[in-house]
Amino acid sequence: MLVFLMLGCSVRTPFFIQNLSDANKIITIRYKVNLSDPKRELYVRNLNFHYVEGLYSPKKFREDDNGLQTLEKKASDSSIQFILPARSTVRLDKSHNYSWSGFIDYVTIDDTKVTLDDFRKNTEYKRYVVVYNVK
Repeated sequence: MLVFLMLGCSVRTPFFIQNLSDANKIITIRYKVNLSDPKRELYVRNLNFHYVEGLYSPKKFREDDNGLQTLEKKASDSSIQFILPARSTVRLDKSHNYSWSGFIDYVTIDDTKVTLDDFRKNTEYKRYVVVYNVK
């Protein structure tokens, strides 16, 4: 019985990017799916990139959502682009069981392409939380 109970469990796995630099960064997220597909409309509408000025820890980010702001985004067929302000933290996704990795193909930060493998190698994991630092 315990095994079946554990199979149904899901773990919240939010994905954050922190801009540690003193310059704004242009972030482009390339998705594996066509975002202009009408079946994806709800998914795209729910992609609200909430951020805070400052380098918040994910725990603080979750506990204090009063100061969160939403970044303005530009969407195309398979990508979304926004400007991440200097010295700030953005939550890219609030998924469960790392499901965000099934939708994201890669991320471009300014002109540097960062693949999911690069994220995995250069990411700070805090329990189930993923935090990627841009320097």
